[in-house]
Amino acid sequence: MPDNGKLLIVENGVYGERMAQIASRMGISFTIARHGWTSPVDTASLASQLDREPTLSHVAVVHHETTTGRLNDLAGIQRLCAPESLRFFG
Repeated sequence: MPDNGKLLIVENGVYGERMAQIASRMGISFTIARHGWTSPVDTASLASQLDREPTLSHVAVVHHETTTGRLNDLAGIQRLCAPESLRFFG
């Protein structure tokens, strides 16, 4: 990630929380899109957050939150990133 980049971490389980802890310890600039552990990612809310924060350069999401069995919609989240030229890590 470039020095001037900012990461959006999609958090809806323990591994999303862990990504935020790692980013914090590594000094990576980030913000969190929180969702309930048993809830799917709200892509409308995520799109709104991406619109509100133009400094975001990357999006990270865990595909399979094994603690809850949640499979996140990577294709739907990636579609939100493509028009914005955001880097997507899923």
